[in-house]
Amino acid sequence: MSSEKQIFRNDPCPCGSGNKYKKCCGNLAHHSGFPGASENASTTPPQVGQLLVDAERLRTAGNYEVAKQKYEEILRISNKEARAVTGLGLCLTQLGQGDRGLEELRRAIDLAPDELACLNHLIVALFNRGKVEESLKWSKRAVRLGPEGAKTNVLLANCYEKLHRIEEALEANRLAQIANPQIKYLKLQEAKLNARNGDYDRAKNILRETIQVPGLDPEVRTQMLSELGRVLDKLNNYGEAYDVFAQGGLESSRNPKVQKFKLETRPNLIKAYIKGLTEERLKKWKPEDLKDDSWTPTFLVGFPRSGTTMTEQILAAHSGIITTDEQPYLEHVRYEWARIVGANPDIGWMADQLDVETILQLRSFYRKKVEADQETPIGSKTIIDKLPLNIMHIGLINLVFPDAKIIVALRDPRDSCLSCFMQEFKLNSAMIHFLTLDRAAHFYTQVMGAWLHFRDIITLSHLAIRYEDTVQNLEFEAKRLFDYLGLDWEPEVLQFHQYAANRVISTPSYVAVTEPVYTRAVGRWKNYQKQFAPLLSGLEPFLNEFDYEVDCN
Repeated sequence: MSSEKQIFRNDPCPCGSGNKYKKCCGNLAHHSGFPGASENASTTPPQVGQLLVDAERLRTAGNYEVAKQKYEEILRISNKEARAVTGLGLCLTQLGQGDRGLEELRRAIDLAPDELACLNHLIVALFNRGKVEESLKWSKRAVRLGPEGAKTNVLLANCYEKLHRIEEALEANRLAQIANPQIKYLKLQEAKLNARNGDYDRAKNILRETIQVPGLDPEVRTQMLSELGRVLDKLNNYGEAYDVFAQGGLESSRNPKVQKFKLETRPNLIKAYIKGLTEERLKKWKPEDLKDDSWTPTFLVGFPRSGTTMTEQILAAHSGIITTDEQPYLEHVRYEWARIVGANPDIGWMADQLDVETILQLRSFYRKKVEADQETPIGSKTIIDKLPLNIMHIGLINLVFPDAKIIVALRDPRDSCLSCFMQEFKLNSAMIHFLTLDRAAHFYTQVMGAWLHFRDIITLSHLAIRYEDTVQNLEFEAKRLFDYLGLDWEPEVLQFHQYAANRVISTPSYVAVTEPVYTRAVGRWKNYQKQFAPLLSGLEPFLNEFDYEVDCN
């Protein structure tokens, strides 16, 4: 459940089916009748019909704001038009108004209780909002709605898997395959579930057999290659695993949707920050200049796959802390900054346009974004904004929140880069760097090189915590964290994995953090020493800086 963002017709469906959104939850009406169609067709006012067609066309094209206005116009004419209520709810969800969107989607079910498309839209929306238990409840209802309803078992399996109920997920997957024999994504889901059960040989066999199927969707194929690589790694077939990961990365890079992302986007932003946010500019505003009698976040940052999720779950187990689970709040602040002062490639110029009033405005903008996503009042609790690559925005944090604290998660650069290369991320302008191991290593030098640059000139308080130290001595490192935050020690945080098992975690580490801490991921890169040999010279300065051994033979 990453931040609510536009999902276009040709994007993978967020339900995890492996199908394109337009062929799955974005167009479930095609298979099961649009919500309310059967009951409302005879009573729909004539002028509403064309408005519904227009609104649906706008929504499926991603023009959510205009579509929302169309649906609202329809509801002024006929306020019980379930099709319009559903459409309005979907638009609100895509526009970042998730709670309101869910209210409308629930209302649509009240109007059309047995419409499968209506249920499926709600199921997916709840799942994406982290309300998996409620999503599970509606999934159970949907699968009882005849043969078409049985297809919803794919969503039911996703819910069970997210809740770590693997045997039930496997049974739902079996029923989904009976109802949807043509959907090969279900074989991927089956393989993943078997891998979670530790049956790696069965998972391997399922994947190898399915990858050979003629006409397999390219996106499903790359997902299968990624999963097969991880399974082979678990089976200690490291050379073959690397080759499979490399093949998956190559095939992903050929996808036209991936090619729209430019490798230089994030490095160019890093360069602009370094050039524009000089020490003089960063020290212009002091915390006492920006008193606004409200809370200030702590930022948890680091290179991806450096233990940020584990650190977040340790923190989240404390009664005085709220964590945000990877939301792009700082990106929103960056765009709002550009909107207020004027976008300019010269970030130094943009910084010079700031005054106290504008910075206070940006602080308020950030807080409203965070508070809108919280189900309970923040009150006196400490907010932890965890998003690893916010480490690129350290200079921006210093400008807007010079009173903030920073927790920097560190891990052996080789293990971080390897884990990024092996992980199946939703691709964007940052994650495309992980399609090859050499690009992952180069991106590491750019991101963490920027951190070292800013570390020496920022006014922010910061604490570095190493993954290896945490898994070796959890209590000691956890106490360091809470001492730094000025919070009382709660021994219960040492059982953070039990707490995490009852939370919905959106990152790829959501399975690992529901287990007690383990050391088996330390030094994993040594299984791929041959592949790392040409990359070590670039990583060596960071190994030395962060106190890792260069020669581990």
